[in-house]
Amino acid sequence: MTDGVLDRRATLAKLTAEIVACRRCPRLVEWRERVAREKVARFRDEPYWGRPVPGFGDPEARILIVGLAPAAHGGNRTGRVFTGDASGDFLFAAMYEVGLANQPTGRRADDGLELRGAYIAAAVRCAPPANKPLPSERDNCAPFSIASSHCSRMSGWSFR
Repeated sequence: MTDGVLDRRATLAKLTAEIVACRRCPRLVEWRERVAREKVARFRDEPYWGRPVPGFGDPEARILIVGLAPAAHGGNRTGRVFTGDASGDFLFAAMYEVGLANQPTGRRADDGLELRGAYIAAAVRCAPPANKPLPSERDNCAPFSIASSHCSRMSGWSFR
């Protein structure tokens, strides 16, 4: 492993820790935590992540896929973006078909899914009520989005 790969992995770990600890948006914090406590019937026996959802994928990625925000009962439940919801079902199947994923499904964070040459993140890291983040919430996540956008080998990483 080269120094560049180690640097990207260390930067990604630092970024992930900062994202997961974020509490910048009171409305989103209250919503994501309430959804995690007051589970829908179909997931009542499953643990919920209930925190901001970091990006996921290959630290050596050349492709960055950005979604709007985690789903209340998808990423907010599983802790991995696009995991456990219908959009992820479509996305991971398509990525598998073109060789960007090792399997066509992503149901849980520990299901063995690995991405190859791709990294996935969300513009807003917490599940918003009615899937509609406020502009100020998007702006609060912007530093995370900018740092995630630098996950390409061609552009390098820039996170402070």
